Amino acid sequence: MKNDFNLIAPVYDTLSKLVFGKRLDQAQKTFIPIIESNSRVLIVGGGTGNILKWLPTNFNLQIDYVELSEKMLGKAKARTSVGNTIEFYAKDALEVNGGYDIVIANFFLDCFAYERLSEVLQKLKGRLNENGKLIVTDFYPSDNRHQKLLLKIMHTFFRIASRLEASELSDIHGTIKQLGFEVAELKFLNGGSLFSAVYRPLSD
Repeated sequence: MKNDFNLIAPVYDTLSKLVFGKRLDQAQKTFIPIIESNSRVLIVGGGTGNILKWLPTNFNLQIDYVELSEKMLGKAKARTSVGNTIEFYAKDALEVNGGYDIVIANFFLDCFAYERLSEVLQKLKGRLNENGKLIVTDFYPSDNRHQKLLLKIMHTFFRIASRLEASELSDIHGTIKQLGFEVAELKFLNGGSLFSAVYRPLSD
């Protein structure tokens, strides 16, 4: 199975912190404050569930947490979000139905081959309610030699360990803009090798 993170689920958080410190966590927190109370939230490919710790508490959020890896999901289920409701699903994020005010796709889109990004993004776009927003945090192709080498090494590791569908890191931010989204907010981090952004779907 492609994009299978079961093997590395036990060490994923430790490995992330060894390589990137707290930078990945900090990047994912960037636009959490835009989430409004009583929102319906979809989190796709949420991994071990750290993001649940950062969501605003007592906001009456209705959260659907979707993760393909059952071992990753098992770790996520140990997390809580006070004053919010969470439903966990071990399934392909592309099989999700329903409408959401917020869709969060952090370090999820980099798993897909470039030719499949269009399909994935159209699916996510279709899950957004009117005035809904897509929050994405992910890696960005860097011109910095050190960052470029580090990203290549990490991507190669995950391609082998998790059978990543993507053979290389693509320009996710640029692709999102090309596929019917406008940028509401954008921030580059870690010397330009990470980005976090809020997108709104353009009218068809």
